[in-house]
Amino acid sequence: MRSRRLSLLGMLVLAALGVLGLTGCDRVQTTYNTAPMAVVPEDEFFGWPLDLAPPHGPGGRVFVKGDAYDPDPGDKERMEYDWEIVVKPEGSTAELTNPHLQNPAFTIDLPGVYIVMLRVYDGFAWSMPEAVKYIAEP
Repeated sequence: MRSRRLSLLGMLVLAALGVLGLTGCDRVQTTYNTAPMAVVPEDEFFGWPLDLAPPHGPGGRVFVKGDAYDPDPGDKERMEYDWEIVVKPEGSTAELTNPHLQNPAFTIDLPGVYIVMLRVYDGFAWSMPEAVKYIAEP
C-alpha cells in the first residue's frame, strides 16, 4: 500500500507540474559567458629627456595600445575599456586623455616608472586587469 501512495503522490506532483508547464519535457537553454581578457603591449623604455619616435608623439606623449580577447561571439562589439594609471613618479601630473577609449594617451612629464592598467567589460563580466609599464630613465 505504501508504494501505491508514493506512486499516487508522484502522479499528482507530475500532473501539477504539467499544469504549470514545468515538466521535464520542456527544454531550458542556458547561456554561459566567458569573461574577456585584456591585452596590453610589452613594457617600453625611454631615455630622458624624452625624444619619442612614432607611434608616440612629441613632448613625451605616449599612446597606450590595448585590445581585448573574448571567445564569446558578439561580445566584441559591446566591449568597454577601463584604463587607469596606477603608478607614476611622485610629483607627476600625468593623466589619461580618455580612460574609456581603446587607445588613450598620456604625457610622461617626469623621469621614472609609469604603470597603466587595463580592464575590459563585455557587457556581462570584467576581465582580470593587465598592466603595461613605461619607464623613462635619465
